Amino acid sequence: MIQLDWEDNSSDEEGYEIEVQVWNGRFIQTAKVDADVVSYVDRVGIDPETRYVYRVRPYRGTDRSPYSNEASVVTPVFSEGDNTCPP
Repeated sequence: MIQLDWEDNSSDEEGYEIEVQVWNGRFIQTAKVDADVVSYVDRVGIDPETRYVYRVRPYRGTDRSPYSNEASVVTPVFSEGDNTCPP
């Protein structure tokens, strides 16, 4: 799993769109969260020893703010029974 955290710098958003970069370098939306939410945990299709890149932006109706800076992480090697990945 990968946890993203960000600051809520928007005062009137309806929510946030979270995107992940896919194999061809393009970004796809992986989730939407409600207004004032500042954290998201991605648990879908996370592989060990893989680099993931995310970006976030607030939205209101059809208006979209600019994307955040990109955040990247390389997942660690999977170790059976290490208890770091809850179900």
